Amino acid sequence: MAIETPDYKILEKLGETVEVREYPELTVATTVVEGDIQRSGNTGFRRLAKYIFGENQAGEKIAMTAPVMQQKTSEVEYEVVFFLPRALSTPPPPKNKDVSIGTIMMKAAVLRYRGGWKVSRYKKHLSRLYELLEDSNDWEIVGEPIWARYDPPWMPSFLRTNEVMLPVALRRP
Repeated sequence: MAIETPDYKILEKLGETVEVREYPELTVATTVVEGDIQRSGNTGFRRLAKYIFGENQAGEKIAMTAPVMQQKTSEVEYEVVFFLPRALSTPPPPKNKDVSIGTIMMKAAVLRYRGGWKVSRYKKHLSRLYELLEDSNDWEIVGEPIWARYDPPWMPSFLRTNEVMLPVALRRP
């Protein structure tokens, strides 16, 4: 059974490895967690998983989607994001006050890679994405990096699909 992923439009390809994508408005469940990138990702994932597994005011189970995204919001906090299924027109309100429902839209330069969830692998690919964007005359970075992870923890690490993303906007002349 395939897991739903968000739709996007490819605006441009930068070299062979980077796509500049435009994501339409998407409904999301989010939570902000204090801690380092590894711990906050784990805590945020569990908190959001409880929401989709029925810890919401309707007691409704919601299908899992991918990717799970994580972005630094301050020196000590990360926001963890689940996309909600397109067919879910009205998400049930969360029971946990630390879970919020909202929408996001974005343009992002994206570098996809395979492998485990070591922070060092994320940083290596993020560094490569920064390098590739430096060569672009059209796109400028306008936000904090995002780590997007597509697969469940039981997937062998060498088969996992991940992405590093940088929010971007067209450079003004």
